[in-house]
Amino acid sequence: MVAKTAFSMNDINEIILTRDRDSLFREALTGRLVQHGIVVSREEKLLEIREIYNKQFAPSCNWSASRRLYELLIDLYDNIEKYCYVCEILQDNLSKETFINNLLYRIYADPDRLHKTVDNFPTYFNKLFKFVDNEVYVDCGAYNGDTVQRYIKQNQGTMYKRIYAYEAMPENYKEMQKRIFGDLKLDPQNIILKKNAVSDREKSLRFKFGRGGSAINMSGDTEVKSIALDDDIQEPITFIKMDIEGSEYDAIIGAKNHIKDSTPKLAICIYHRVNDFWRIPFLIQSINNNYKFYIRHHSPLLVDSVLYCVPK
Repeated sequence: MVAKTAFSMNDINEIILTRDRDSLFREALTGRLVQHGIVVSREEKLLEIREIYNKQFAPSCNWSASRRLYELLIDLYDNIEKYCYVCEILQDNLSKETFINNLLYRIYADPDRLHKTVDNFPTYFNKLFKFVDNEVYVDCGAYNGDTVQRYIKQNQGTMYKRIYAYEAMPENYKEMQKRIFGDLKLDPQNIILKKNAVSDREKSLRFKFGRGGSAINMSGDTEVKSIALDDDIQEPITFIKMDIEGSEYDAIIGAKNHIKDSTPKLAICIYHRVNDFWRIPFLIQSINNNYKFYIRHHSPLLVDSVLYCVPK
């Protein structure tokens, strides 16, 4: 295959508009790998890919960006069919453009790729969803309560039944308590705050907390109890939001019964781990095939990519 020398918006439009979108997307991304020298078979040692990569890319990247780019190239190489499938099932042109440009930004570190598709509608609570009375909203990764507050403000005119908010970081949890029950004076009968991580089951996790966020880390100095939503919430859920620093996949597994039985609206962050762009849509579809999938990117930076799952 002869690799293209550039990948423009015309290419993206062609991918989106043509019936053969899937094969063109595969050819384009595979072409990127060929152009960058990643032409070895998967059976060959990954060390060869790493050596090619380190010579061509690593000198121009900081360590973290360099490692993530390497991981993405390997994941694309291994799972190109899955990336193509996800692109195919996305419901609108903006989702497809966002998906492709996000991947290309990670490969080229070209900020224009992200700027072209930044969505200015509110993160999590936007026009893709219809909110009604008696919502049961679950906020996983509630930070200091700001998203709970935004949910309530965004949906004035509807009456929620209950809100569950989970935050693992102790300092954030205290701020959330102050905001929700002190500043906003909301009813604790209808809003349940929990100082827990959310995962696939109840267990003890070690967390490393920092100014940029928190994440599971075996060397972390804080132990936090995790819960599974299926075990912790006994009533039907209508909306789940997850922004939990890479634990979204496990948390979805822990909520599979709610997702299967109630088909709640889902807003799931998919930017924390390289392969979440394909494996989270695959997981949700395997649990419940009654969703339409959209992707929106809400930041000029490589954060705030959200998968929106709208019940059919």
